[in-house]
Amino acid sequence: NRSGRAIRHLYLFHEGAADQGRDLLDGASLAAGTRVTVTLPRGDGCLFTARMVTGGGAGWDLTGIDLCHATVVELPAA
Repeated sequence: NRSGRAIRHLYLFHEGAADQGRDLLDGASLAAGTRVTVTLPRGDGCLFTARMVTGGGAGWDLTGIDLCHATVVELPAA
């Protein structure tokens, strides 16, 4: 997490999906400078969107993540 903020909710879903799925942090918080390992959602395709939400409710999306080729995704500042 290189966003400089604690992330309270993290979602990872296929690009274009109608549902963002469950919160991958499951009630925990991802502090700035830390990392978390997640399991990819099932389904076809390589392109994903990561949705991050801070404890204050600010949120942003990181789109076009090709997880067929990337093994590490850094969460940049919004």
